[in-house]
Amino acid sequence: MSVLITTGESIKALTIARSLGEKKISITIGSSENRSISSFSRYCHSNFLYPSPSNSQKFISALSHFLNHNHHDVLIPVHSKDTIIISKYREKLEKYTTIPLASYDTMLTLSDKSKLPSIAKELEIKIPKTFLPSSNYPLQKISEIIQYPVVIKLRNRTSSIGQTYAYNADDLCQKYQKTILTYNLAPNEYPIIQEYINGVGYGVSMLYNRGELRAKFTHKRIREYPITGGPSTYRISTKHAKMESIAEQLLSHNSWHGVAMVEFKLNNEGEPYLLEVNPRFWGSLNTAVLSGVDFPYLLYQMAVEGDTPRVMDYNINVVSMNYCIDTLTRYNLFKSQKSLHIIKDFMVFPYHDDIASIKDPLPIIRFMYQGLMKGKRV
Repeated sequence: MSVLITTGESIKALTIARSLGEKKISITIGSSENRSISSFSRYCHSNFLYPSPSNSQKFISALSHFLNHNHHDVLIPVHSKDTIIISKYREKLEKYTTIPLASYDTMLTLSDKSKLPSIAKELEIKIPKTFLPSSNYPLQKISEIIQYPVVIKLRNRTSSIGQTYAYNADDLCQKYQKTILTYNLAPNEYPIIQEYINGVGYGVSMLYNRGELRAKFTHKRIREYPITGGPSTYRISTKHAKMESIAEQLLSHNSWHGVAMVEFKLNNEGEPYLLEVNPRFWGSLNTAVLSGVDFPYLLYQMAVEGDTPRVMDYNINVVSMNYCIDTLTRYNLFKSQKSLHIIKDFMVFPYHDDIASIKDPLPIIRFMYQGLMKGKRV
């Protein structure tokens, strides 16, 4: 049995490769970058270099040609961009392989942050107050009535890409226009403005088989990078019945298929607020696998056999981190807080790392080498 995994330069692709490779499944790592970190894994049997998904036609054409001439039982997209593009052209690609994804329309609905508030309202789910400037509701008017601080978010981006914070009306208007110019956004792509919720970040991850829940997992963010908000660098497995119920309600309502991670913020009063839905694998995937919810293998099993056993229980208080990136987080926290406990955190052992592995040592070497080269170029 064989699997093609996209976005081999990502850590979650490495987690998927290790999970499936340990079960003797043949792994091909696809990437638009030569010599990606996942391609250095002992579990990688072959590589596929494809054009950047930024050019969707060339990307799909290359993928289709490769799958036509190289049999793979399952295609697992990893990054948001490839996932949505592959979902759009799934009919063309499924001539050659199985692709366990939700429909393209469902993907667009749940990944678009401007559409999520109306869904949340329909389902009576709490969400931060969200605004989208228009001719009827101009930016200036919003800037005068919204409570600060606020977050400016691109509609279809994840991992804090394009995310900025504004602290007063002038700041909001300036940063909003700058975001539009920086990302060359058309009016139908303009970002949303969302009131900032103080609290702790959580992620509820789920696997669905054609509208039916098959597995779930919750993690709590301890640290993230950048420290103002981004992917978690240090997190712990936990449970939260209310968040899990909300995530299930949301995904079931949309007849979800495949994996997804629903992000929440637990405010200072203990009330969860829905932030966004990531319609693909997530950066903290390793924490789930270590805790006993092996999402990559469950997804593979579902794709190949038609279904998979339900996994609703797992180990809590399992800690994992990306030690290299978390070092940057701790450095920035120390600069801002001048607290010695941040320094003590550097000596926390043992811990589970997202990249470093005695059984599979080359990816961390490649990752650190890439970091050094980027540092030299700067």
